[in-house]
Amino acid sequence: MSTSAEYASVGLPWIVPVMRGGRFHFSLDRRRLDAYDGRPLAEVHQAPPLLVQALVDEVRRDVSGGTEAALRRLEWLKRAGRLFSRERLLSQTPEQYQTLVVMATGLPLRAVQGAFQYLTEALLGIESAVSRQVPGGEVEAVDRGWSAAGRHAWVPLGRVLGFGAPNNHPTVHLSWILALALGWGVVVRPGSEDPFTAARLWAALMEAGFPPGRVAVAPGPHGSLQALADLADRTVLYGGDDVVRRFAGNPRVLVNGPGRSKVLADLTEPVANLDRLASFLEEAALSDGGRKCTNASAVVVRGDSSQARGLAEAVAERMARVEPRSPLDPAARLAVLPPSPQLRLLDRQLDALLGPRDRDLSGQARAGLPRLAEGYGGLFLLPTVVWCESQGSPLFGREYPFPFLTFAAAEGDPVEELAPSLAVTLLTHDRDLVDRCLRHPGLLKVFHGPIPPSHTEPGAPHQGRLSDFLFASKAFRRAPDF
Repeated sequence: MSTSAEYASVGLPWIVPVMRGGRFHFSLDRRRLDAYDGRPLAEVHQAPPLLVQALVDEVRRDVSGGTEAALRRLEWLKRAGRLFSRERLLSQTPEQYQTLVVMATGLPLRAVQGAFQYLTEALLGIESAVSRQVPGGEVEAVDRGWSAAGRHAWVPLGRVLGFGAPNNHPTVHLSWILALALGWGVVVRPGSEDPFTAARLWAALMEAGFPPGRVAVAPGPHGSLQALADLADRTVLYGGDDVVRRFAGNPRVLVNGPGRSKVLADLTEPVANLDRLASFLEEAALSDGGRKCTNASAVVVRGDSSQARGLAEAVAERMARVEPRSPLDPAARLAVLPPSPQLRLLDRQLDALLGPRDRDLSGQARAGLPRLAEGYGGLFLLPTVVWCESQGSPLFGREYPFPFLTFAAAEGDPVEELAPSLAVTLLTHDRDLVDRCLRHPGLLKVFHGPIPPSHTEPGAPHQGRLSDFLFASKAFRRAPDF
């Protein structure tokens, strides 16, 4: 029976089972997934830690039995991309899948549609993404194990990758797809709010003929993340500072933590169009509902302080015009969140953290209307722009799950003030500054010119290359005639 037919036969419309060995596993442990407005959306079967152990063992046995040629895997992945983008999978059309993700996460439809297009294009162009990950761009090096020049070997540090996906954006799932392309087996623990993306990708892989024992999807409690970290050869996790601290010093775990991404706006140079600059900064903070770790959270401004304040006010005026809409409205730009006391507490904390000379410019631009807005069955945290009197302000550079942007004047060396950041955009013609940012270990992605920090390309380094985490280079030289 095909995966889609088996899925349709279980009766309820939206059930997310554990997916192992190309088949479904229906667990006694289940949780109800509600939409952002509280309506029941799906029944998600759970993989407790003991089942995670069994899944890791199953995937390890399969991948240790030998893998096929890399070019064969890439063909399967491209076929999966065509299925992912066009076909009904797990009884869902592409449009139904997108609606489910919107309703579960509260992300605006345009963000989910953009992620869907990104994943589709990445799968269809998987050779390009893989070539960014291997020595010299040689896809064949994955099979051969050494570079064409014969100067070094490239060997896997294990066979099974554990992947704990976050809820903030579907595009992160490309990382485990890349691991499959590189010959690893994968056990995916989806985010609690979005089990649908991993499930649809798995179904596309199975329909495309990908080896079924090579990948498992295991929704589960937080304890399953620890089980993945303990049992898999390598594990990729996402989380806040608490998760970063928890796994600090564990070389087998890569934690993608807060991005604290920033923009440098150099007003010591002539600005041809201030309104265009304000529009760019607005989009840098607001794209995809402001939910990504690469959305701008701070702007460091070089130049006259009154000009810098004027720029911040212009951005605040623009962002204050963004209104709450249903996330299914194609024009929606803001994410909606389930009503909770924590959101109301966060709203109060933001006001309490304002320094005595800091200014909530967006509050002024909204003529005193509150930051927290109700609508469409959920809550919206409206875009917020804060002018910080100094970079020592408690709010400067803070990252929140909504469009939140702080401005401050450059006070010293801008390179040090931009670090640490996952991504920085440098709006300056100071080439020496750009070169120093490239060399700074605390700035992981550097964009020069009006490229938003949220810009991404399949296979490009995020927090380094994924392959650097999965493989090790060794010295290798073969004597002539051997």
